[in-house]
Amino acid sequence: MGSSEESMEIVRDVLKDKFQHGLVKSVKSENKQGKIESGILALTALRVFVILPMKSGKHGIEHDFNYLEIKGIASEKDKKLKFVLENGKVVNVSTSNLEDTDSVIDYLTTSLKKVFPKTPILRLIINFQLEPNKRQMDFLEKLNKLDNSPQTDVGPCDGFSRMYACMCDYMRLTYMPEVAWVSI
Repeated sequence: MGSSEESMEIVRDVLKDKFQHGLVKSVKSENKQGKIESGILALTALRVFVILPMKSGKHGIEHDFNYLEIKGIASEKDKKLKFVLENGKVVNVSTSNLEDTDSVIDYLTTSLKKVFPKTPILRLIINFQLEPNKRQMDFLEKLNKLDNSPQTDVGPCDGFSRMYACMCDYMRLTYMPEVAWVSI
């Protein structure tokens, strides 16, 4: 991929109103034909998108899934990131470096904590495998701190509106603002 501005332009073009803000990283990922392509990993508040070039020359969504669909995350090599989904599907991406890989994991876990402030992350994503072992231990310590830190901006009813939005996205149901009480 080109510059970060070019990547952001592609993300906005492909995702349109699904992407107001989030994390965008250049990655390599396998397309449906089994070919490795340069693409973009875009994380929103609730969802992961892998955007790859299509035959038409434009870009399109190759994979997308709600954070709640993730049952496991593995990064056994610095740049490799594997998402294991509840339906058994595995999505592999390679980032540019270890910092990008770790920033994706950090963004995802922090986003989940904002949506489910009282739920331990390891109850939502059951399996984390990071290599080397020190990286795994550092990450689990970071998760422990995140789970035990006081949540400040949870909103009314322990963040019901965010949880409702997440569950609507997960179940692919229409979000109804009158149910949410407050806009998010």
